[in-house]
Amino acid sequence: LFIFGDFLEALIDRYKIVVQSIYISTLGMSENNVDSIVNLCRYLHVKQLNLIISGYFFGVERHNLIPYMVREFKRLPINVAVVASHVKITLIDFGALRIVIHGSANLSSSRNLETFFITHDNDVYDFVRNIFDGIMERFTIIDGKEDITTFGNHKNNTSQKLWRQIVTMNGEEDHNG
Repeated sequence: LFIFGDFLEALIDRYKIVVQSIYISTLGMSENNVDSIVNLCRYLHVKQLNLIISGYFFGVERHNLIPYMVREFKRLPINVAVVASHVKITLIDFGALRIVIHGSANLSSSRNLETFFITHDNDVYDFVRNIFDGIMERFTIIDGKEDITTFGNHKNNTSQKLWRQIVTMNGEEDHNG
């Protein structure tokens, strides 16, 4: 049984690496993953963690795991955005080294064959971070550090609006209207 979220926590804990920021984009997660994210920020001193979750996950967990996230992320440097996404990418900024991890694995456990690839290509990191920063700026529903929660914000995160946001950020015209 492979749990990608546990891999992230173990990687940072094992090497006692100071982390400037982490961006995690995932389709879904579990309560154990929420606890792991809290551990990263509370005990392993991750300075900023931005989590992008899917609209599907939000809809399914709106009355269960989402309120738990709100409680657990309170006063921690954790932000959560909701978008119509199936992307599984993690960015980790260690200061001197920035890595991109992408593949098929969500944060939670899986009995499926999963893959992920780790690279330290700064151009790829910068490209993805630019997109993720735009998503966080526009679609954040939980700001843990400021203790602000805006659930109504997720209703505007359709795939068409998200696509327009990404295309516009990259200086392209949106020809899909």
